[in-house]
Amino acid sequence: MTGGTIVYGGSFDPIHRGHLRIAKLALLLPEWRRVVFVPAGQNPLKTHSPVAGERDRFEMVSRAIAEESGFSVSDIELGRGGVSFTYETVQAFRESGETSLALLVGDDLVDQLDRWHRSEELLRGVHVIVATRGGFDGDRLKERSFPMGYTLLKNDALTVSSSGVREAARADTAIDHLVPEVVAAYIAERGIYA
Repeated sequence: MTGGTIVYGGSFDPIHRGHLRIAKLALLLPEWRRVVFVPAGQNPLKTHSPVAGERDRFEMVSRAIAEESGFSVSDIELGRGGVSFTYETVQAFRESGETSLALLVGDDLVDQLDRWHRSEELLRGVHVIVATRGGFDGDRLKERSFPMGYTLLKNDALTVSSSGVREAARADTAIDHLVPEVVAAYIAERGIYA
């Protein structure tokens, strides 16, 4: 798996310091050379759409990672439009020549994996990196099938969430400590969550 690519999908509505911390920790794993952030179109398991528009979310991620070595952003799911399926995204990366892929997910998604589109095929083709917060029982992963293996990524619990950032922005409260300054400036400039 030397030199592989980590696919990090999500709504990123908005991207925050917690997302960036997890990605940085994942990039410290010796098998991986880059993290590609993939803002999602519509999550098939969520009934609501992201608050920020697709281009705004893409721009916020782009600005947040601009100075970070080993990070890039892809609009592959936004370009497809409609519902986003991780399986299709991973297949597209594979078709572009990526042979070693990992999927970075939070521990809150582990129990949902069976509900993902073509989940068995997806998991046969990717290593799974699970970013854990305090209290996550890693033994739960031993009960699942990860043909390409998995890695537990211990993450110090950060008290930040995208919904918390949106609420703070709506209340006109400072968010610089929650998101990179360039993202806070973009949110303010565009009035995204006001």
